Amino acid sequence: TVKNALERKSLVQETVALKKKISSKYEMVGNSAALQQIKEMIGKTSTTDARVLITGRNGSGKELVARAIHDQSTRNASPFVEVNCAAIPSELIESELFGHEKGAFTGADARKDGLIRQADGGTLFLDEVGELPLSIQKEFLRVLQERRFRPVGGKNEMHSDFRLVAATNRDLPSMMASNRFREDLYYRLRGLVIRTPALRNHPEDIRTVATHLWFNKVAGKKARPLSEKVLRELKAYPWQGNVRQLRTVLAQAFALFGEAFRVEHIRALWLSEYDLGQAAQSSQPALAQRGPFWVDHLNHLRQIQELINAIRENLSPLVRRRPPEESTVTAMRQSIQNRLDELDLLKTVCLES
Repeated sequence: TVKNALERKSLVQETVALKKKISSKYEMVGNSAALQQIKEMIGKTSTTDARVLITGRNGSGKELVARAIHDQSTRNASPFVEVNCAAIPSELIESELFGHEKGAFTGADARKDGLIRQADGGTLFLDEVGELPLSIQKEFLRVLQERRFRPVGGKNEMHSDFRLVAATNRDLPSMMASNRFREDLYYRLRGLVIRTPALRNHPEDIRTVATHLWFNKVAGKKARPLSEKVLRELKAYPWQGNVRQLRTVLAQAFALFGEAFRVEHIRALWLSEYDLGQAAQSSQPALAQRGPFWVDHLNHLRQIQELINAIRENLSPLVRRRPPEESTVTAMRQSIQNRLDELDLLKTVCLES
């Protein structure tokens, strides 16, 4: 009895530790009122099996919300099965969802359980549910109504007990109006609705989110902290791509400039993103269409040029105790100028000036 009790205690502790580890992996970082409201709504779903529809822009944390719902539910010991409806080709999505029998189609060399079957007892997360083809929407509606489905090429129906969580960045009511999304499926999906806010709508969280990403996803626990200037600059940016874009920018800055990257490095990355976006929308050179961050970057480059000019003018005579020969000064200046000419952006500034 004592041995069994000790084993049970050990198992409980291990389970608690594992849940804690899972929760921290998908933790929603931030203390704003908007995030606190989402966390409260997630907590309220933990005691129910209600369907949840998560809406919000790309990169705003819809998957994190879905995983948090699963982790806090009574189904957390069973699988969390994610289906990216936008990533599966339309001709394969039926087989991926419902499974297939051997010989059902060319290449079906063995029987395969679909994702719906794999989610039995757990949570099925349909990410980008607005991308489901209309033909599959009809089939999936029946699954939600009866909890039964038939694999491709199969004769017998199968049962799966799962909780459904769906997410989309699309305007489903507008899609319904244009007959691109079934109205009956929409109201089946629409149980509890959680809207993830864009990052620019809760800028007070940017410092916390950026710091969390920096130490846990980008640079590592022992990295140098982000500077105050960098954090202020990050907070001022609109973040069209939300948290996903923030993580990408930090990762790029770390890869290119290391732990001690500065504000100007961040602005250079933003300028690059701006130019690529403009180039994709126009046949004109991207540099001809400047945005506000280009102006900031331009001023910064001019300040760098003025600083370098001042340094080379004032420090050249101090290279030796006696004034250096004019040929030496000329060579030094030419060397520095050659390095400046290698900077394409600075060259552009000089030409336009």
